[in-house]
Amino acid sequence: MKLTTLYATLLCLLISLLSNQALAKDLFVFGADWCPACVKLKNFIKNSPKEFSKYKVELFDIDKHPELKKDLNISKVPMSIIFDEKGKILSKKIGYNSSYTQWLKENE
Repeated sequence: MKLTTLYATLLCLLISLLSNQALAKDLFVFGADWCPACVKLKNFIKNSPKEFSKYKVELFDIDKHPELKKDLNISKVPMSIIFDEKGKILSKKIGYNSSYTQWLKENE
C-alpha cells in the first residue's frame, strides 16, 4: 500500500471515529483563500447542506496542510475527493462549476 493511500485511509478512519459516522463517505475539499473558485465552493458547501447530506465533508486549505497537498498529489484547486468508508479514493473532481452537484449525486 502506498504511503499516500495509507495516510488517506487513516485520515478517513480518524474522521469517521471522531464524527461517529463510520459508514458515510468522506468528501475532502482542498482549496485556498486566494482561489476565487475555492471560495465559491466553500460558500456553496456552507449554504447547501442538503446537497452534502450523504457525505462527511472536510475542508482543507492547501497552504495550511502542505503535507496533504503533497501526499494526495493536489496540483490544482479546488480539488474534491470522495473516499469510501475504508479510505479508498472513489472519485476526484477538479474545479467547481454547474456539474458539481451532479458529480455528488453520481457518487452517493
